[in-house]
Amino acid sequence: MMSIISGESRIVALLLLGLVLVTGLCARVARLPAQSRVFPDRLTFSSSWLPLDPPSMDELWHLALTTGRGSPLGGDLYDRNKLHKAVPSLTSLQNAAPGYHIWGKLSNVLHPPLYILTLRWWREVLGDGDVAAISYSELWSLVCIVFVFAAAYSALGLSSAFWASLLCALAPVPLYIAQEIRSYSMACGLAAITLYVLVRMQKSGLTLYQLAALAFLLPALLLSHYFTVAVCAAAAIMAILGAVTSLRRKAIVVFLVCGAVTAAVWGPFFIRQMVVSLETGDIWLRSEKPMPWILLKQTVLLPLRLLVEGNYKEGWQVAVGCFLLVVPCAATVRIPALRPFAVWTLAVLGLLLTMDLVRQTRQVMLIRYASLAIPALFVIMPAWPLGLPSRVPATIRRGAVHVTGLSLLLFTLFSWKQVVRYDSPNTLAIAEIAADCMDTGDAILIKTKGGVVGYDKAILLSLSHLPGLFPRDVVLLSGPMDETLVQRLAGRFAVLISAGTDENGLSNIPGAVPVCRPLVVENALWCCRVRIPAATAPRTEKTKKQGLTKP
Repeated sequence: MMSIISGESRIVALLLLGLVLVTGLCARVARLPAQSRVFPDRLTFSSSWLPLDPPSMDELWHLALTTGRGSPLGGDLYDRNKLHKAVPSLTSLQNAAPGYHIWGKLSNVLHPPLYILTLRWWREVLGDGDVAAISYSELWSLVCIVFVFAAAYSALGLSSAFWASLLCALAPVPLYIAQEIRSYSMACGLAAITLYVLVRMQKSGLTLYQLAALAFLLPALLLSHYFTVAVCAAAAIMAILGAVTSLRRKAIVVFLVCGAVTAAVWGPFFIRQMVVSLETGDIWLRSEKPMPWILLKQTVLLPLRLLVEGNYKEGWQVAVGCFLLVVPCAATVRIPALRPFAVWTLAVLGLLLTMDLVRQTRQVMLIRYASLAIPALFVIMPAWPLGLPSRVPATIRRGAVHVTGLSLLLFTLFSWKQVVRYDSPNTLAIAEIAADCMDTGDAILIKTKGGVVGYDKAILLSLSHLPGLFPRDVVLLSGPMDETLVQRLAGRFAVLISAGTDENGLSNIPGAVPVCRPLVVENALWCCRVRIPAATAPRTEKTKKQGLTKP
């Protein structure tokens, strides 16, 4: 990267990049949720005006996968209506399987392995804390900022590089993605590096070093998220077209080999994951009726939504979003340096929109799926004035870049208080409340009211993530406990957690006696510590006859 910065502008560029990085790091620290007062190394809901949540169920799911024990939400890991003895902490690396076990334990999940494997290495160094896990995503977000700056500087100059990287540093959506324990931040970082390589290739033609870099980056992107397939194909095509004749055949062979190796090592797992994805993801992603106009509207709004996720309804907002998407792409006619960024953006959006229109889903409406466009779109949005006709003075074009960049930055800063919430259930609050009425040695009984699929396992996952509470004996109830199960727990104390504010929760345990006042969270939880009745001696034939004899 340093080779692109030379002459007198080198010091200025490095200073600006350092300033942006420090600003981005401070913003990410400021947006962290508050530390829990009850459980060390765990994050809870923030009381400040920067309202971000602690790790949600899907994020804890990723932490659980790094242990090599398999998915805590899929398969038969914890059957219902059975007593599971000494269930370990599902997210802790203590007594976890070796890291190489992870690869073969991802059939019941929906994500490729690269993020999970590398997060395991990161956690082994820094520990099990929430901040340690989040810092891995933040690291990749800082990598994204650096290479967005480098790519924009190499292609368009210092002004575009400064505004593009500053938007990546401060915009609410990139900030939120940087604090999710998911693969989206890694994918954005790899995307920014790949764009930098493509920009350098466009300036000097494809070299062997750049081909080697792409041979590493494209499989890494594919193994970080499945939705990178379109941009990987676009990057490979751009590289082949940009290569000299003597290197073009080598590039084709290299990319074909990379694709074949990736398909061979991950293809069987991918097929099994797609089956699970269609069974689970489509339940809430599918729409009951076709919605092409809504999807198209959300697509043209993506320039605004990728800065600040919000409910944009006004016509002028749609017009602004359409302008920020169409005009920069059109500027590639006059500014060839913008083309890699425009192709990247259109590849991301085109894949999502095509999938939604063909399969009648709504993936383009979930902003995290489109986050892969951030490194490219944030470059071209403020840079579009560079494509104005040559009769417009250069000073006016450069000034328009600053005006556009400043306007977008002010828009993001005025929206910092807006909460970005995804649709994953967050059960940490329930887990903290349930822990208040739990004693050492108590069993945990979890019952979900209303048939919410997997919600009992989500509560178990959050409980097990809290340090010091596990290992525990656990029962996931799908109905009232049978006599055999009651006998196995006879004489013990247990904490009954009934999701859905089930006021009749005790009816699930015949003869249970409450030993504390039930804790109720409206529309979320009914929780009570109970004592299971002592076991009764089995009736023999003699006692049966004595019971029938009259005095």
